[in-house]
Parts: sequence; C-alpha cells; structure tokens
Amino acid sequence: MNLAIALYLRDYLQQAGAIVVMTRETDNDLADTATRPIAKRKTEDLLKRVQFVKEHDANMLVSIHMNSMPSARWKGAQTFYYPNHPDNRLLATLIQEEIKRNLENTNRVASKVNTVYLLRALDDIPAALVEVGFLSNPGEAERLADAEYQRQVAASIYQGILRYSAGEKLEPDPPAQP
Repeated sequence: MNLAIALYLRDYLQQAGAIVVMTRETDNDLADTATRPIAKRKTEDLLKRVQFVKEHDANMLVSIHMNSMPSARWKGAQTFYYPNHPDNRLLATLIQEEIKRNLENTNRVASKVNTVYLLRALDDIPAALVEVGFLSNPGEAERLADAEYQRQVAASIYQGILRYSAGEKLEPDPPAQP
C-alpha cells in the first residue's frame, strides 16, 4: 500500500515534467539481504536511503509511511518536518493542507519532529515525512488498501509539492500575546 502511493506520486510528478528518483520501486528495503536482526536492518536501510539521496543530488525528499499504534482509535494523515532546512516547514505544511482539503480525514497540522533520522540527516534539501494513515485503525486500513484512495493520497501530496514548487509562501505566525 505504501509503495503503491509512492509509485502513484512518482507518476503524477513525472507527468508534470519532474525527474523523480525513488529510493525503492519494489517491496524491499535497502539493507543487505544477510543483515540481521530487524533493528540492524532498519538502521542500515535508513543509512543507505540518506546515502542514496545525497548521491543522486536530489532537490527534495518526500518520504511516505503508514502509522500504527496499539489503539485502533487513532486515524488521519500527518506530515512531519525537522527544522534543519528553511523550507521544511513550508513543504510539510503545504502537503498537509492538501491532505486535509482533499481527503478530509484529519484536522492535524504539519508538525516538527526531532526523532526521525532521515529528516535530520538531510539538511541541504527540503524534506518532509508523510504518515498517510493508521494501519491500526480498521476503517483507515481498509481505505488505504483501496487503489482509488491511494491515488487520492498521492494526488494530495502531489498538489502540496506543486504549491511548494510554485513558490507559495505561508502566512507568518501571529505574534505571541503578552
């Protein structure tokens, strides 16, 4: 499901003339096949993703994920950023606004996150991580398995990227009240 959304997004971007480089186009991670245990595989996969992005001289990174929690009550997509590049908040916010507008599945706003290695390690390009929904929520998991919904998710991310690429800016935050 996650890869399907990424592939739809790739197609939309390429149709618009973008050069898209995927860290993966099959349902495999980037770790060596012999690497064990799972924690070591995940670490190796992340290190190789960062290396891949840097080697391909990317202009932007959008990482797509699906969330899961012990409770089924959580739902809705959310976009995250790490504030190590001046455009990360903007990119994440524009993507999140399009998700809210098009999917109507969340009231969440783009949020700063400090714990995502992939975002912290890439400080020379705009980067955002999109959690497109919760697999632990049965209704959302069912929607995420639907190809049409996957296309809608990808189209929402695409529209946020287009707004960013067109130079759209955010309204400044209002001043804090004394």
